[in-house]
Order: sequence, then C-alpha cells, then structure tokens
Amino acid sequence: MSIRAQEIQTLEDGKTEELVVGDDGVLIEVKKLEKSSRRIRSKIGMEASLDSVWSVLTDYEKLSDFIPGLVVSELVEKEGNRVRLFQVKIVIISKFSALALTSLLLKSSG
Repeated sequence: MSIRAQEIQTLEDGKTEELVVGDDGVLIEVKKLEKSSRRIRSKIGMEASLDSVWSVLTDYEKLSDFIPGLVVSELVEKEGNRVRLFQVKIVIISKFSALALTSLLLKSSG
C-alpha cells in the first residue's frame, strides 16, 4: 500500500492517534490507549455483504492465507466476544529478516 496521506495527533489526554490513507482508498486509524494497548480501525468500500466480510475477518486460522508476511495464525482461546491469537510474521527490513511472534487479545465491539 502506498500512503497518500498520514497524520499523527497528540490528543488532550496525552494519547496519540494516527490516521493513514492509502492510494487504494484504505483508511487506517491507530489510537494508543495505554502503554501496550492500541485500537486499530480500518475502512474500505467494497461490494460484499457484511456477513461475508465478517466471516473472512474472523476465520483466524486462515488469516495467513491473505495477510502478507503472516506465516502462522492460530486461535488459542475464544470466550464471548474475545479471542486470543498466536501469530508469527516474517518482517523484512532492508536486507534483514526477522520473525515476529505475537500473542493478541482481540475484543469485538460488534
């Protein structure tokens, strides 16, 4: 994704918020909530039903099929609207590559 516009703001409460709009029309909003907590929202227009989009986004074991660099995505725990995932991503910076191991706790507001 090429970035068309990017804006970083410091809010009154001292937390930061970043808005990124790509050339492809994807809007990404990242808000720092606490030291290690972020809220990430993304918007894009597409011709698909909400149910079919939600089905793809919440098929956690198959996220690595379409997220670049994500080689493992495992559902560790699911309780109500919260899920815990274990993910492995290959990160390439210049000529160097590294594995990023992540444990995510996701909470759905919908």
